[in-house]
Amino acid sequence: MKKLFLTCLVVFVSLLSFSCGDDDEESGADTLVGGEWKLVEFRIENEDQTSTLEACDLLETFVFREDGTFTNTFYSANDSSGACEIDETSLGTYVQNADVNNSGSYTLTYNDFDDTITVLLGRMDLVYSEEVEQQDGSVQIYGYIYEKQ
Repeated sequence: MKKLFLTCLVVFVSLLSFSCGDDDEESGADTLVGGEWKLVEFRIENEDQTSTLEACDLLETFVFREDGTFTNTFYSANDSSGACEIDETSLGTYVQNADVNNSGSYTLTYNDFDDTITVLLGRMDLVYSEEVEQQDGSVQIYGYIYEKQ
C-alpha cells in the first residue's frame, strides 16, 4: 500500500511539474528580430523616479530585421496641431557582441550619422544607456527601456 501511494505521488508530482508551464509568456519575446520595440520608460541614473515622457516620445520604435538592419523611428508634436508625427526615421545595422557573458548585447550603428550604441536584450525588454554631459560639466547616465509590441 505504501509503495502504491509513493508511486501515485511521484506520478502526480511529475505530471504537475510538466503541465504547469507559464502559458502567459510571449513567445519569442527574448529575440531581437520580429515585432516592434516601443519606448516605454526613460530613467536618469541617481534619480528616485522615472522621468516623464511626452506622448510623442512614447511612440519611438525600433524594428530589427533578420538581415542585420534596423529602423529607429522618432516622433514629435506638430507645432500647429499638436498631433504626433514622424520626426525622423534612422536606418542602421546591428551585430551581436561576441562576449559570451553578454550574449544579449548588440551594437547598433546608424547609417545617417556617426553614432553607435550598445543595447542589452532582456527577457521582455530592450535597454540602452548613454552618458550625457550637463552644462555644469557633470555627466548623467540616461536609460531608455523598450518593450516588444
